[in-house]
Amino acid sequence: MTEIRAISLIKDFSTRRVINNISMDINQGNFILIKGPSGAGKTTLAMIISGLIKPDGGSVHINGRNYYNLSRFDRYKLRKSFSYIFQNNIFINNSSVIENILIPFINKKASKNDFKKALYYLDLFGLNNTANKKIYKLSGGEQAIIGIIRGIITEEYTDVIIADEPTSQLNEELEEKILKIFKYLNSKGKTILLISHSKKAELFAKEIYFMENGKITNYEKRIKE
Repeated sequence: MTEIRAISLIKDFSTRRVINNISMDINQGNFILIKGPSGAGKTTLAMIISGLIKPDGGSVHINGRNYYNLSRFDRYKLRKSFSYIFQNNIFINNSSVIENILIPFINKKASKNDFKKALYYLDLFGLNNTANKKIYKLSGGEQAIIGIIRGIITEEYTDVIIADEPTSQLNEELEEKILKIFKYLNSKGKTILLISHSKKAELFAKEIYFMENGKITNYEKRIKE
């Protein structure tokens, strides 16, 4: 289980305060949606919470430990609890689709089950014929799906999935399919932290944070069965 507590976070870029005194608790098994206009600080907040960007003020406690005060090795161990889906995916262009999906296992040989799971998701999205294609030959929307598959392929080994605008390039049908996968993973106890402008995403979230100008401006708790 991974419990996260962010306390009075502050982050500045040059002379601009991007995160302005934000606090939030993320309990294991939650499904949190962060909404707000472009430039509100949503991505920066998610990256601070998940250990990728150090705040200029405040602290992030993961399982009761002050993350940014830990040694590099201990931070690395904690980050293994997280899986990331980035808005701008980074791929190895000269490698195949399946190789790019299995990148999270670069330090640990992917099992046969991991490989089968990758093929299952490719088939689910109608991309089963792309497994051996070079990633650069896929369209932008197809690459977005590959980035999502890469982010969820490790769900067996991680507790928290951070997804930054994962469906922004997808049509409504594919978006709903992705959101239903997140809902399923959440039902298995995975924590979902989703950044999205989508109205449909609000139907799946248990808590919604609204951001503007680096601050939390509103909060809604949804009752889920």
